[in-house]
Order: sequence, then C-alpha cells, then structure tokens
Amino acid sequence: MTGTPGTPAVPAVPTLGVEEEFLLVDRRTRLPAERAPQVIADAATVLGNRVQAEFFPVQVEVCSRPATRLDDLRDDLVRLRSVVASAAARAGCLLVASGTPVLSAPGPRRVTDDPRYHRMAARYAGVLDGCDGALCGCHVHLGVDGRGQALALGNHLRGLLPVFQALAVNSPFSAGRDSGFASWRSVQWSRWPTVGPAPVLDEDQYEALADALVDRGVLLDRRMIYWYARPSEHVPTLEVRIADVNADLDTVVLLAALLRGLGGVLLTDVDAGRRPPPVPAGLLGAAHWRAARLGLSGEGLDPVTGRRAPMSALAEQLVEYATPGLTAAGDLAAVRSGLARLHRLGTGAARQHLAFRRHGRLTAVVDELAALTTAAALPGGFGAPAGGVRDTRPARRADDHAGRGGRAANEWSAGGHPGRGGVASGTRPPSGRYTWGRSPRGRAGRPARTGPGADGGGMRTTVELLLWWGLLLPSALLISRALSRLETAVGGCLAAVGALGAVGADGAVGADGAVAVRRASGAAVGGTAYRAQTLRAQALRAFPRTPLGDTARLAIVGASPRPRCGAFRSVRLAPASPRAVPACSTPGPGNSASPGAAPPSTDTPRPGTAGTP
Repeated sequence: MTGTPGTPAVPAVPTLGVEEEFLLVDRRTRLPAERAPQVIADAATVLGNRVQAEFFPVQVEVCSRPATRLDDLRDDLVRLRSVVASAAARAGCLLVASGTPVLSAPGPRRVTDDPRYHRMAARYAGVLDGCDGALCGCHVHLGVDGRGQALALGNHLRGLLPVFQALAVNSPFSAGRDSGFASWRSVQWSRWPTVGPAPVLDEDQYEALADALVDRGVLLDRRMIYWYARPSEHVPTLEVRIADVNADLDTVVLLAALLRGLGGVLLTDVDAGRRPPPVPAGLLGAAHWRAARLGLSGEGLDPVTGRRAPMSALAEQLVEYATPGLTAAGDLAAVRSGLARLHRLGTGAARQHLAFRRHGRLTAVVDELAALTTAAALPGGFGAPAGGVRDTRPARRADDHAGRGGRAANEWSAGGHPGRGGVASGTRPPSGRYTWGRSPRGRAGRPARTGPGADGGGMRTTVELLLWWGLLLPSALLISRALSRLETAVGGCLAAVGALGAVGADGAVGADGAVAVRRASGAAVGGTAYRAQTLRAQALRAFPRTPLGDTARLAIVGASPRPRCGAFRSVRLAPASPRAVPACSTPGPGNSASPGAAPPSTDTPRPGTAGTP
C-alpha cells in the first residue's frame, strides 16, 4: 500500500493466478473418459508441471503463472487450454469446462492411480458413494505477504464470496439429469470435510486448528483444508475456491479481476488494522445455498445485513465497493464491461439450460461446452447467432522460457514483479470465423470453427449432402415414386444450394435440403412426422445410416402389393363430364402425402375408388 498523509491510500495490486480443472469426455459418447494420464503426458511436453492430475482420471488441472496484467493472464489461460485440448483430441477426447459431468456412465468410479488419492478413497468411501462423479472448480490465487496476511484477507473476504459463487455457477446438469441447482458442484462438494466458509482465524489459531484436524484423523493432510478461501500451503497466496470452472474464459477473467480489485481494497483495511464485519455463520451458509441454487437469476442474501436483494444488484454493489482497487490495477473498465456481458448472455448454468432447450439433447450441451472451452476468443458464447462472430483481436506473440518450472515464492508477493510468461509464438488459436452450423463430428446446431486450422467440416458437409441426394432421391423415384414434382423441385433446389454454400456457410440451408428429402421420403413410409428441430438434427448426424435405412424401408414398401398411403391423382370421370378433378385414393407407397397439393373434390366417391359424380 502506498500513500501520503492526508491523501487516500492507493490500494495494493496483488498478483494473480488461476487453476482450472477440466473434464475429458469421449468424442463419440460424450461420457467421461479415463484418459488423463495419456493427455497429461502429452501436454507436459509443452507445459511441464503446469498440467497435473486430479482425483479422478477423467480430469486434468492446469495452473497459470502469476500475472499482474489481465491480458497476460488471459493469454496464458488461452495457451493452457489450447495445448491440453490438442492433447485431448489426440487421445480421442474433448476438453470440457463444466463443474459436473453432464453425462456419466453408471457404476463405480476409479480414482487416479496415486497413493494419496487411494488413501483418500479408502478413508472417505462414504463420501464417494453418493457422488455423481468428478467435480471441477476454478481457483483464483491472490498474492500476499505471508500466511498471516492471507488469513486476514480471507477474514474480510468471507462475507462477500456468495456473490462470486453466483457469478460462476456452471453445473446445472449432472449424470444425465437436471439437478435443480445452478451449481450442483457446490452441493456435491459440501460432502467433504471442511468444505464451506472459512472460520475467522489469525495465524496461530490457523496452525493449531490445521494440526488438530490432521492429528484427529478428520483430514488426511493440510492440503485437504477445503475452505472457500484458504492460505495456500505451497505458495504465498490466498486461494479462493468458490467458483465452478467455466467454459467461457471471459467469465474466468472477470472473476479474477474482480477478486483482485476487491482484495486490494480489503488489504487497505487489513493494513489499517480494521476488523472484519461480523457475519453470522447461519446467514452466510444460507447466502451460499441461495447462490448455488439460483445463481444470478434470483434474490440473494446479504450475509452482513441479512436482507434479501436481487443477486444482480449485489454484484453491481460489489463492483462499486471494489472500484478503488480495480482503478489501481487498471481493470475497472474491463470488469464493468465483463459484468454487463455476463448479465446479457447469462451465467454458464443459464447457457447450459439454453443449449438444452435449443437442441433437446444433453449431448448437444456437452458439444457446446467443449467448443466454448477452446474458443477462448468467441465473445458470444452459447448465445452466439447462427452466422457466427469474428475475433478481430490480433494474436499476441511473446517468448515463453519457463513452461516447465514451478512457481517461485517471490513471484507471488503482492509487491513483487512476477514473470509475465505470455504465450509462445504461434500458440494462440489463429483468428478466424466461428460458425454455428457443424461441429468437427458433423453434427448440426453446434459451434464449429472454419478458417485457418479448421478440420474440413464444410467439405464433409458438401460431400455428405451430395451423396445423400444422389442415393436417396433416385431410390425414392425408382422404387416408390413417392415424390411429387413440387417436392422434387423444392428439395433438389434446397439441397443443391446447401451443398454449394456449405463450405463457407453455417450449414443451415444444407440441413434444410436434407430435411426436405427426408420429408419427401417420409411420405412413402406412412407420413412419419418429426418436429423440424429433430429433423434438422437427425438429417445431418446420421449419415450414412439414415439414407441406407430409408432406402431399405422404401424398397420394402415399394414391394408391398397393397397401397397404404394417400396421393392426389387425376382420374377421368364419366364421358358426360369432360373435365378431370382430383380424387383422394387410399394410402400407398407411390402416393404423395403433401397437404394442400390439391383439395379433394366434394363429389368424389369414398377413398380408394374412382367413380362418376
């Protein structure tokens, strides 16, 4: 802290660091995949010990370097995610940032092959029995001058952490179901001993309590002190552990910057010898419960006053309180714009719900989480428009010489000058267009990337649509004659335009073409009705199984001697009437079921016959 007599003190600007825990999910099933040893060994060739194992072998953890500038922190996190995601892809996995696994397979879960983890699994077996699986958090480190200052800062910060929890909620789904909470990870995590708000302690009290918890067998070691804010055991920082890991990197940077600004203000109170405001434990627990349950969408609880208020308003008040620290760090504008963006797009939990409502499948939620986890520069997140958005920021280039080393203690001191690290030349994902048509696996309605480094999904779209049209349309025409001229023309035009435009577009028109083909062929197999959304998804995800299956069904129907579906045909009336009128025949495989093609005549005999008026 700096300042002169008679002038307000300038808040300190602590260093920043972030740890993120990610899930590995199988690219095909979207279930958690136990491939962390392979992924970590691969990524460690670039990142060294900054990529680490976690409790379950479906998890990986990355650790940023200490930073003073938000841009440096963001670039470092982009690089960490990019390297680990590439290693995961080589192992057949997707890297997913979600507090809980959206989907999981039934049965017991194996822990990472580590002696400490095996001892924890044996001692706390009852905790693991009811757990839905791996839990992934985001931990923010604030540099301090020793353990005493870390504890004092935590004492002042503890009553404000429910707001941070609400900002970071990102685990509404777990093991294939909607939990009813915005942060189900917080509920599951509370099963472990010591998880919760930290008690108000000084350094001597902390040492005595930590030793007692280990000596009496409550904890295996000091590393199991899981308070929401705790002094780190290996670096001079206060570690804030309240947040779910977030796929949206801008949310992570917002949390880190807001915590750092608030920490600077509170360190001024610590240095001035001011005591933290009393916070009743019961009200504090209730405030955390409401934050986990509702996120930013409902009313929060001010644990100091006990009054209820909209959680969004509490977040705005927190920014105002942290303004001196944010101004000292140069982060005020970034935090205000980041919070406005979060209000506009919603929290991670809200966006997961939006993805499920849009697609109707939890696998689509996993795919969008995976895409956003690595699309660090994508400002729209789950709410991006179908046309995609472009990242116009220039790529940063810097040298990176300390990727394999650990953190030096002096790098974390509040008054020190940490190495900025940055990103290695060429490691930032190249700028390009992000579209929302096809994913790397060719599924509809999920974020995909085109431009430099793309995986050729547009060309695959083109080839699939052409093959689909070439196989299914002739089969329908030759076997069952199911398509009317109107259907043939419309479907052909849509498919052709979609195929030609698929390389540079979002695939929506191409999907419409495939949908038109399925609608037309569906008329010959009983007029099966699908919702438009389901049609669009099925049309582009099931190649080549679907066209082959449709062809087989058409062949079966075409071979049947008894017609089963309707069509509008021109029949000739008695010689006394020279004009022809449409008549409705019985359903049959060669008939069109297009509604509205021509109205049936009121003087037509019963269905299945052609007679005279």
